[in-house]
Amino acid sequence: MDFGGRDETSKTHAAVPPPASRRVGPYEASLLATRESRRHEVQQRQLRKRQVRITVAAAAAVAVVAGVGIGFQLLRGGSDAPPLAAPGAAPAAPSTQHVTSGCKRPAHLTVAVPAAMAPAFTAVVEGFTAQPGVPCAAFTVVPLESSTVAQSLAGPTRPDAWVVDAHLWLEQANSRAGLGLVADEPFAATPVVLAMTPASAEETERAAWAALAEGSDDGPRLALPDPTTSTVGLLGLAAAAPDASETALKRVAESARSFTEPGSAIVAASDARRDVTTPVSMAELTRYNATNANSPLTGVAPADGSPTLEYSLVAVADGTVASRVLRSLRDFLASDAARAVVAAHGFTPPGAGASAPAAPSSSVEAAPAGTRTGAEAPATTALGKVTPLPALSLATAEKLRDAWAAVQPAPSGVLALDTSGTTLSQVAGSTILDRISEGAQLGIGRLPDRARVGLWLYGQHLGPKGEDHLVVVAPGALSRAGQLQAIAKGLESMPTVAGGGRGLYDTVIAAVDAARAQAQPGRASTAVVVTAGPNDDDFGASLGAVKAHLSKNDPAKGVQLVIIGVGSKPDATLLTEVARSAGGTYQAVQGSDDLAPAIAAALAGRP
Repeated sequence: MDFGGRDETSKTHAAVPPPASRRVGPYEASLLATRESRRHEVQQRQLRKRQVRITVAAAAAVAVVAGVGIGFQLLRGGSDAPPLAAPGAAPAAPSTQHVTSGCKRPAHLTVAVPAAMAPAFTAVVEGFTAQPGVPCAAFTVVPLESSTVAQSLAGPTRPDAWVVDAHLWLEQANSRAGLGLVADEPFAATPVVLAMTPASAEETERAAWAALAEGSDDGPRLALPDPTTSTVGLLGLAAAAPDASETALKRVAESARSFTEPGSAIVAASDARRDVTTPVSMAELTRYNATNANSPLTGVAPADGSPTLEYSLVAVADGTVASRVLRSLRDFLASDAARAVVAAHGFTPPGAGASAPAAPSSSVEAAPAGTRTGAEAPATTALGKVTPLPALSLATAEKLRDAWAAVQPAPSGVLALDTSGTTLSQVAGSTILDRISEGAQLGIGRLPDRARVGLWLYGQHLGPKGEDHLVVVAPGALSRAGQLQAIAKGLESMPTVAGGGRGLYDTVIAAVDAARAQAQPGRASTAVVVTAGPNDDDFGASLGAVKAHLSKNDPAKGVQLVIIGVGSKPDATLLTEVARSAGGTYQAVQGSDDLAPAIAAALAGRP
């Protein structure tokens, strides 16, 4: 069912006894008997947390007069934050934290930043926190792509601020998550150029998007980063197929199919044997060449124009302390000191570089091997004149993505999340349930927005007819009105049904059957079941029964089963055996940092 009544509906299903037609064994009965008490404990713990946060916020509002404040860290940093690297050549810096000098009680703020900008923004934050008189704050910089943030802001876990690299993502987040966020003026920009080997660059007289999309025997082949999740890939697609015709899109799709993994397109461009070119921002190309001195790439300005990435700060948190800190950071971003930092990292200050011609060069300078990307890395120059293209609007992007989905169908899947009593266990300060919720939120956020996703919660007897699973959100495109918000509410409702046993085998069977029912030719359809332990339903399907049922699945028809085990309780050998009986796979992860990419890959049909 759709999650219309949401919380109240979920509570009803969780509280009623199992139907009389369903047998309940003694072990299951004992688990069911503890569900209400455990769920009550979780709810009381969450209530206490909220009360503490309210108290702290009130105290902080008084303390700001003295320059001391305590804020909210809504997106976990450090080891708990998912270091989801974005498409790009060099690995993104992991989550990093910077505290105002001499600060004893800092306001903790997390900022989600595209991976290509993360090193530069980290340096900006270092400069900001070193300034005298700035608010007492601790910043955690988390590399997350704009597309991921835009699709996850409706969820229960949010950053305090967001650096966006194209305004269309902010518009998308506002429209789909029911938000009213506003971006500051851009503080950095960088044009998009075509990266290719120096030899290919010398042979390419006037590279143009349209010509590259057409393809030729004597020129490099265009390889796009995944345009469904990469800003550079989406802008490159708009430039290469501006009319969004089926013929043009099919040509570009054919060239992009092999480069859906982060960083795969630029790796292909660096291989002289493949004769491939890929769009990349000038700043990221500078960073790539600084760490790949033995195989530098040349940036070529397309003859028909270059899209531009413009980076702006978006305040997400609205608390008194967080707002004050972010206002101060916003002022610093407009300062000469911040401009110098972003320029040293290969970006241009706003209004200064997007339309300027790139310095002509027949080669690309690169830092010596081992030099870190940063202020000391020499700038990369491009061949040709950079002519900026108009910014891509959300309306145009939506039309382009609809047309792209018609020739490159987005995946479809059912995601079933464990809410059994095991998930209430504490691990490193948070419950397994929290980690599953966070991993699911960010994993779904990494999917193409035309992907169809349904959300299930499972334990024992959660469904209206005594099923072990509860359908909280029916499968639907993430771009559909209300779909992301419904999924967010479903994730928020997990503690209300947590506790009791785990009908794993019955849920696996039902999820695979549901994936089969919605399978369409040419579209990957996946059943993804996340579990924190073994099956413990003593009157549900047996191991033999689940294997026999799953053996009827034909993976050749596009239906896949992926079982993901979280923590130390799942039996890897047994669950691998179950998954393989359907031609599927089993994967073990430890927390939300591993779970998010695992869920994204599974739902995208790339387990």
